[in-house]
Amino acid sequence: DTKSRYDAEAKKILADKTILAWIMQYTMSEFKDYPISVIRNCIEGTPEIATTRVRPGHTPEAIHGLPTEDKVPGEGEIRFDIRFYATTPTKKSIKIIVNVEAQSKYNQGYNIVTRGIFYGARLLSAQLDTEFVPPKYNNIKKVYSIWVCMNVPSYAAYTITRYSIQKQDLYGVLKKEPRYDLMEIITVCLGSEEQ
Repeated sequence: DTKSRYDAEAKKILADKTILAWIMQYTMSEFKDYPISVIRNCIEGTPEIATTRVRPGHTPEAIHGLPTEDKVPGEGEIRFDIRFYATTPTKKSIKIIVNVEAQSKYNQGYNIVTRGIFYGARLLSAQLDTEFVPPKYNNIKKVYSIWVCMNVPSYAAYTITRYSIQKQDLYGVLKKEPRYDLMEIITVCLGSEEQ
């Protein structure tokens, strides 16, 4: 019960728009050059927190923004801690889908980034028939899955790490760049558990 309350409170703190703006400024290249007040206004609606149960197709009227649950028949159900849209403050604004996860235990028998890639892939695939319909794959929105990790081992403490899709020319150089920068996983590792 104590752990559940701790997790719920951590999510509430992280879902505050000012806290999210600071996280976005230091992790998302699209927002690094803007002041917190501008970034805060780029967050659309109220970020959804996993404490509210949301079922696809049965969203209560009181819930605004993106649902925090993604359910695929035969694949089970996952809940995103915090999920929201952000729109870049540039002249040609771009809509991005952001997921922020509070992780109190760093070592859970798997790498955090592996789970982050799974969450990012679900954020991408969930856009089918909501953000794009085939064959308009260029309408897919970029996604970020940002993992705020607490009580990390000393080797990971005080680090911010980005994992992204990168192009590598294996033979020749592709002259026209296609859009491939669609998913980034970020780990924000706070203090060490040994302290």
